[in-house]
Amino acid sequence: MRCAECKGKLLCGRSKCPLLEKYRFLKEIKIDSRILDPSPPSIFVGRVGYPKVYAGPLVSINADPVYADSPWLWKSIEEVIRLRTSMLRVSRRFRVEDVREEKKELTEMQEMTAAIKPVDVEAEIRKISRKAEFDDVMQPMGYSAIAESIKLAENPKIPDKVEKVYYDDMKAYEALSYLYNHGFSTYYLQKIFSAGILGERKSRKLVPTRWSITAVHSIVGEAIKREIAAYKPIDKTLLFNYEHFGNHFEVILSPENYFFQLVEIWQRKSFWSPKRTGLGLTART
Repeated sequence: MRCAECKGKLLCGRSKCPLLEKYRFLKEIKIDSRILDPSPPSIFVGRVGYPKVYAGPLVSINADPVYADSPWLWKSIEEVIRLRTSMLRVSRRFRVEDVREEKKELTEMQEMTAAIKPVDVEAEIRKISRKAEFDDVMQPMGYSAIAESIKLAENPKIPDKVEKVYYDDMKAYEALSYLYNHGFSTYYLQKIFSAGILGERKSRKLVPTRWSITAVHSIVGEAIKREIAAYKPIDKTLLFNYEHFGNHFEVILSPENYFFQLVEIWQRKSFWSPKRTGLGLTART
């Protein structure tokens, strides 16, 4: 199996790529010059051209919008591909600092992102890219569209605590800690962080989606680590294991002062290490 090296180039000698065949259903999706469809809600902010980036909502064209943006419910790689490629990326180009000027189009995009239920989005489409994107780093992506305009078609419902951190002008790390401690998931926090909702008003900006994931995990993870480090040591060694989407995890807890060590192994022919087995080691105290 050479899928990791091939990525659809048919190096295996087959007439059709069995992996890319999973995108065939995209041909059935029809997109008009004007769309009026629900966003889960979700947003995608690109990083190419930073600090001028393409940003806009992910719109559900061919799937249940709630399920399409609930990765914790998905059951297989095939389902991940089908659901992610059923989402249309609708975007316009902005400067990342434009959110500080509270322009109506960006304000509505922020309101949509912070909503707790699907929100109908109306957009005038200028250009459509009918090419699904698939590689070893980025999550599967379906069609994308450049819009002349993007606006909400209804009023979204935003949680009171999110409105509080927005208007109280909290620092980003304070707002993230506050919302996480009040039960908001890191997945939701990544989206509103990316939309430029968090942080002091004078410093807010759009954050590319990939960067927002790293930032939220780092900020929330550090807070959790400090909390764990204050716990009393356990009295015996414990072993846990788990498998998900082809990944195997082994977690060992030992009775000693806090110390964290991560060992990663990428098997040969995987996307991360197509030619040889790879080993990574990270340690923190």
